Amino acid sequence: MKSCLHHKVEEYILSEIKNRHLKPGMKILSERKLAEKFNLSRMTVKYAIDKLVESRILIKVQGKGTYISNNLNYNGRIMLSKDNPISMKHENIVLGKTCTDYVQSFKLLYDRDDLNSIFKKYKDFYQLVRIRFADESTYGIEYCYFPFEIFKDAIRYDFSKISIYDYMSYKKNIPNNFVTKIEVVRDPNINAILNLDADSYTYKVRFYGINKDKNLVEYTISYMKMDKVEFKIRYDFN
Repeated sequence: MKSCLHHKVEEYILSEIKNRHLKPGMKILSERKLAEKFNLSRMTVKYAIDKLVESRILIKVQGKGTYISNNLNYNGRIMLSKDNPISMKHENIVLGKTCTDYVQSFKLLYDRDDLNSIFKKYKDFYQLVRIRFADESTYGIEYCYFPFEIFKDAIRYDFSKISIYDYMSYKKNIPNNFVTKIEVVRDPNINAILNLDADSYTYKVRFYGINKDKNLVEYTISYMKMDKVEFKIRYDFN
């Protein structure tokens, strides 16, 4: 995968947002100036900026430059919506939190009817189960499914250290469109993992990630504490 040098630029921009030096709607330094600042190639800087654009931290305006998204949230909770970051790790950094992931399991599943009915085109899948932490406190557990056929070498990577979306981007199969379904559920087994009372409720969010070719490449079920997440919902009355 691409060198980690691009993380210098990502971390700098996220830090500037977290410290309020960069605010929603403000323009960031040009690729040339960032390359000079960090003694990096323009290509590396562009890659870093593109990653933050994919996560909807930044937006690009043709002919004008790159700006901080107007949809960032500073109220202490993760904000999920069509316009907000798909990377919960990035949003937690913006909120000033230290993020870690614990990989509970990573395995292959063969010819599962429930997954076959979702993906249609594929029969074998990876299942990646991660417990997600912010400031050493669990905020969610995530069951991520993606087709073995197009991500065969995924088993080589440590997804406690790298983003699944960085990996998918490297494989040129990153989702660029999502269908999201939200429920409120009470699941004692999930509550035990998240250190909640057995009768507590959590959000159950299902993400369907679709790539540029309109193929489903990711199906994720995420259970999240209700006091850690907000949802921004936009209604179209046309």
